[in-house]
Amino acid sequence: MSSIGQMIRQERFKQKMKQSTLAEGICSASHLSKIENGTAIPSEEVLQLLLNKLGIEIKELSHQDESRIISSLQAVYKEGILKRNKEEIREYLQQFAEHKIHFQNLHNFYTYNLLMFRLFLILQDQDQDLSPFIEALRSVEDQFDHHQKFIFNINVGLFEFFEYKFHSSLLSLEKNLELTKKALLEDWELADFHSILGNIYHKNGENFSSVNFTTTALEYYKNHLYFERAMDCYILLGISYRNLNHFKKARENYSLALKLAEDFNLPYYKGMCYHNLGTLYSLEGNSEKALEYFHISLDLKKTEQHHGKVLVTIHALIVEYSKLGNSMLVLRWCQKGIDYLKNELTQDRSALPITYHYHFSIYKALHTNRQNLDHLLKEAVKHFEKTFDLRHIQKYSILLGDHLFHQNKFKLAGEFYQKANNVIYKQRNVEKWEDL
Repeated sequence: MSSIGQMIRQERFKQKMKQSTLAEGICSASHLSKIENGTAIPSEEVLQLLLNKLGIEIKELSHQDESRIISSLQAVYKEGILKRNKEEIREYLQQFAEHKIHFQNLHNFYTYNLLMFRLFLILQDQDQDLSPFIEALRSVEDQFDHHQKFIFNINVGLFEFFEYKFHSSLLSLEKNLELTKKALLEDWELADFHSILGNIYHKNGENFSSVNFTTTALEYYKNHLYFERAMDCYILLGISYRNLNHFKKARENYSLALKLAEDFNLPYYKGMCYHNLGTLYSLEGNSEKALEYFHISLDLKKTEQHHGKVLVTIHALIVEYSKLGNSMLVLRWCQKGIDYLKNELTQDRSALPITYHYHFSIYKALHTNRQNLDHLLKEAVKHFEKTFDLRHIQKYSILLGDHLFHQNKFKLAGEFYQKANNVIYKQRNVEKWEDL
């Protein structure tokens, strides 16, 4: 079956256009519905009018060219997942920017869109709204085979993850646990799925499950010499073991990741390893070693221009100096963080600059005269509620509750203590205190 109807539906979803709007002046809405569902074939005239209204051109392919494109895309898809070669992915996607491909085989059309969607997710382009694409795929989910459903569930899970919907993301990915028995999957696809699932379990506070799935993925990456993916797994294992208070196992995994990063001279990964080792020393009460490692991490990250990672370590330095009660250095690093936001992230439209603006401003107020602190904390809590950042909702709610309590604003303090308590319920996925 031809993909023309699905292509029209997909483009309409992308442009957030109603069926009645697209059909107006061309055909009835019911006829357009049949075209999109594949139960009616449009005339050449109707087809061209619909395409003109959508502002797209289509490229007709022979069966041979169709197979060649799918084969080429599958190779780019595998390489993109295992090596995260973003520039090559971006270059590949640009080939299809001007024309929409009209597949004669509808199964190929579904495969093409599912694989392309995952490549877009790897790029994480902030200027591109992917929600219409996911809705278009949802509308035909019941027509996918087992392998396509497997890829679809990963796409949905990752999309929800990037939208900060961590619990929904986990539910989408867990659908694949049964599909791994039905779909014909290659080992690298299973490793990719297990590494993603390990990360999502970690985000949902299920650290034992995170360790189990990440360890399985790690074995594949080590055995097939995908060292950067192996480092991702070592670092995630380190974080999960740290959360389980298994500090020795955490250090072992961070150290293994660091050795690989040094062997292959990868400053980005070295920066992450030193940061996580610094966090471990901080939890163990060794501030001197923690600060040493945070400074090494920051120097490495700055050379690589990874802005988000730079901000993470600046924040870690501020927190460590705050724990030591060194207000002078807290304020110095708060100002460095604020300057970095102004100089390096002025065009960044993600939540990142706002998030760190709150972090730095709160610690700055906390270590000066506390003027405007309650207002800052209230705004920060609202922001972290929008981004589903449970850790900082709890952390800043406790700080605000304490601040208000010492001002004798007991009722308002109680509201924020309750907000902090509610995080525990969400983390444990329970509704009643008896279930804690």
